[in-house]
Amino acid sequence: MVLALPASALAQDAGSPASGQSSSQKPPQTAKPRTGKLPIGLRAMGAVQLTAMDSSATFETLVGSSNLPGFGGTVDVLNLVSKIFVRFGGAQDSKDGSRVIVLDDGTVHSTGVPLTLSVRTVELAAGWRQYPKKHPKFAWYVGAGVAFSELTSESPFPQPGDNNSDSGSGALVFAGFDRTIWKSLVGGLEVQYRSIEDVIGAGGISEAKGESSLGGATIRGMIGVKLRR
Repeated sequence: MVLALPASALAQDAGSPASGQSSSQKPPQTAKPRTGKLPIGLRAMGAVQLTAMDSSATFETLVGSSNLPGFGGTVDVLNLVSKIFVRFGGAQDSKDGSRVIVLDDGTVHSTGVPLTLSVRTVELAAGWRQYPKKHPKFAWYVGAGVAFSELTSESPFPQPGDNNSDSGSGALVFAGFDRTIWKSLVGGLEVQYRSIEDVIGAGGISEAKGESSLGGATIRGMIGVKLRR
């Protein structure tokens, strides 16, 4: 005698797992994508800037303002270790005015002799640069280092001892952002502060005003070129 089983029952038996085997299988594991190391890059930037000098009374007396316009440039080597960069930079701020004499009673008189005050600065620094994921054309950065500054006073027809210079060094901090404008063209904005004490104040108007700093706060508009990120 032959027993006929329903087709559905046969299909169920054929599809059921063998005895002793697990009916669940672990999904295959996918390898996590590797985060590639950022390539070493380069930023070469020119800048126009305005510096508010700490020794405000001295500069206001000599050139009529403590805010000195200037220009400069920086070269940043990027991604040396992770997102760390190093900077080499230089700048010059200057303004024209006239020489003064300080009398024994402390009063100040202009001599009418033309004068150009210039502050030249060299920067050596390092910092951290961050690239926002949602805005890949932008980057912001912070840094710190050392600044070497020299103050020169020059007249077109100086008397002996008129043209002189004073120099010193101190700490530098800065922060800014930049944006890729087109291909390798980059523009940005930066603020910085340098603290350089005990440079002036040993005579003349700076001593009369009780000021000795060659530091100040600077705002820069920057434009330049990049090599890689």
